[in-house]
Amino acid sequence: IWTVQTIEKLGMDPQKFPPFVKPGDRIGEVQKQAEELLGLPAGTPVFAGGPDFIMTLLGTGTVEPGRACDRAGTSEGINLCSLTAITDPRLLCLPHIIEGFHNISGIVSTSGKALEWFKNITGKQDLDYESLFEDICQVPAGSRGLIFLPYLAGERTPIWDPNARGCFIGLTVNHGRKEMTRAVVESAGFAVRDVIGVMEDNG
Repeated sequence: IWTVQTIEKLGMDPQKFPPFVKPGDRIGEVQKQAEELLGLPAGTPVFAGGPDFIMTLLGTGTVEPGRACDRAGTSEGINLCSLTAITDPRLLCLPHIIEGFHNISGIVSTSGKALEWFKNITGKQDLDYESLFEDICQVPAGSRGLIFLPYLAGERTPIWDPNARGCFIGLTVNHGRKEMTRAVVESAGFAVRDVIGVMEDNG
């Protein structure tokens, strides 16, 4: 969190920054100009929102120690509400939206994005995801020995390597689009398991 001390330490003027507010804080009300522009009644209370991951913690009920959620999308984040902070550099540990708790998280850079990328390069961009998953269910778990590393934009947790790169390992003439697609899907599961494993290492 950016505090006045942090801003000053970086040589910036705190007076040029707005005050810090928490999601849910009432920060004002709709002004007359906004009513004219947007049609919202002047005087309507305005409350602070927050970034997607904070809203996800609230929406999934990840607000008690031991509760966790998986924020799957373009990238993927595993968030755990904890009473205690950790210092393991393989994970992120931030203050939780609930005062006194900690948000321990691990973020996989390209989970859904890897699948979207593979759909596009194989000409299946119009195939909906439900059909795609039905299509690859014919391939056994393990993608017939094919492994995909989903590091298409480097990787964040737990390896923190911007130079990590994606690749297929074990590709043979016996593998086709379905096996490759399944390997891409399975890679997201293995990446998430990697993050959860580090959480387990930390108790």
